[in-house]
Amino acid sequence: MRRPILFLYCWVLFFFYAFSAYSTVADDTLKIRFYSKIEDIIPKDEIQKVYAQIEHNKQQLQLDSSLKHHQEIASLYKNIGNLDKSLKHLYGALEAIPPSRKDHKKAEILNKIGIIYRLQGLYPKARENHQKALEIFQKKGEDSKIHETRYYIALVKRELGEFDVALQIFYKSLNWFEQKGYDKMTARILNSIANVYRIMGDNSRGLKLYEESLDLYRDMKDTVHIAMLMNNMGIALKNEKQFNRALECYFKGLEMDKRHLQVLRLSRKLNNIGYIYIQLGNYEAALKYLNKSLSIKELMNSEVDIALTRYNLGVCYTHLREYDTALNHMLKAYTTSRELKNLTLARSCAEKLSQLYYRKDEFQEAYNYMLVANRYRDSLFNITLGMRMDMIESRYQSDQPLEKSFLERGNKTRYLYVGFIILLFVITLPAVFIVLQKKRLSISHNRQDQLRTEKYRLQEALESTKKRLHSNNLRLLSKNQLLKDLQNKLKDIKGNLQTSQKAGVQNLINELNTGTDEHLYHKIEILNGDSQQFFHKLNENYPELTPNERKLCALLKLNLSTKEISDITKQSPQSILMARSRLRKKLRIDRKTNLTNFLMDL
Repeated sequence: MRRPILFLYCWVLFFFYAFSAYSTVADDTLKIRFYSKIEDIIPKDEIQKVYAQIEHNKQQLQLDSSLKHHQEIASLYKNIGNLDKSLKHLYGALEAIPPSRKDHKKAEILNKIGIIYRLQGLYPKARENHQKALEIFQKKGEDSKIHETRYYIALVKRELGEFDVALQIFYKSLNWFEQKGYDKMTARILNSIANVYRIMGDNSRGLKLYEESLDLYRDMKDTVHIAMLMNNMGIALKNEKQFNRALECYFKGLEMDKRHLQVLRLSRKLNNIGYIYIQLGNYEAALKYLNKSLSIKELMNSEVDIALTRYNLGVCYTHLREYDTALNHMLKAYTTSRELKNLTLARSCAEKLSQLYYRKDEFQEAYNYMLVANRYRDSLFNITLGMRMDMIESRYQSDQPLEKSFLERGNKTRYLYVGFIILLFVITLPAVFIVLQKKRLSISHNRQDQLRTEKYRLQEALESTKKRLHSNNLRLLSKNQLLKDLQNKLKDIKGNLQTSQKAGVQNLINELNTGTDEHLYHKIEILNGDSQQFFHKLNENYPELTPNERKLCALLKLNLSTKEISDITKQSPQSILMARSRLRKKLRIDRKTNLTNFLMDL
């Protein structure tokens, strides 16, 4: 009897250790994949620091499965975009809550779980967890947490397209937090209200609210949320066709997200930058940023974001007339958006699919998807109309008892009191508005003056640098010309010398002829100003170039003539012309293209 039990025990141990080893290998594999996708965006050592913190907390969990370690690991995984692992540790935190803090901590963690589900596009689960948290906070009577949780619920409703309901909740929470002086939540809610107006098409109103939120975050020096605001402002500016300002916002936010390792937000900014480049007609740059965004989002398993990026990739490949690739991305985006019941994105995908099939002469499929797009359009219209009707009805029902009570009481004093309050409000509102407007204009003028001064300073510095570089270039050329003249004079002297002295002079001539300045090409690289970027592009696009050919590219970028290059390199002009011909073949440019202009534009 003991042998079977012992045998079973050994098998259980074996499977336990095998599973542990597999989990470790899987984690390491995920890290390698993650590094390979974003190490060109975020420094690898920064990501390693995060994983070091995660490993440290995991070791602590083995010794002490505490609430704190689970929450810290969940937060770190969320920052780098690994939402599944963040969710896993949040559920672990739920189990690790001590009995003395059961209700309060449970509600806080439920809110965090709801946030993760919302980021994953699983809105019913997000709303369910936030609702559970709200019930706990309401029982305990914690007003700040109640309004914060309602704010999270409003975010879910916004994602589901219930904009009127979301705005009602946002404004109620905003009034409460403003009265209590909670600037951080006030700034967050202002940003969320601006998002709703932006989605509804009122971009100018959204931008004003973004500015108010940005002022609060700047006062708090909260660069994490400033980076988030930069993305939202970029979207609003993009909708207003102000593409250059939108790109400026995106790149500012991108730098901040790099510093804080906010990978999810970073991937969204990359997607938005790709969209801007599509609008500007720079499809190569668009593909670069969209593919980076997609590779990161696929690791995060954020289905809504993946679908949106695939939609943009489909649009980009359509412009490039690569219809099969465009169709592949658009079909995947359509399938995901339909499964997630994202009607707006599904309608857009269906419209693009209809156009793609039409261009491929597959008219039946084009017609089918046109019908699907029309059905989605009708559904969206009915949903929007229904929500507005429900909102009007609910407002009417809530206002009717109030009006009835006023009529029944017939108390003139109350009417006078209300009239006085309205009058006071009407009088003070313009004054407050004027003061705020002046303050905003003053801030705007100061900012413009600073930017103007900085622009002039940089222009002067640039001109000074150009003059200095040109002077160095002439000095280099004159130096080599001097060496050449010296060689010619030595050759003349050599003819008048005795045979025994000619050998020494000839050696000196050979040394001058074959000797090169060791630092010459280093100086040429400096004269190019942006040499690092230039040589990086050369190595990336034309790896077959030899070192001498790369040096020739650097000299041609300086707009030097064949004779000047000959003087610098101590080669004959004919050799330089042959080298230019070989270089033109390797760069794959035809005779009509000017080689120097091509390298200057690279």
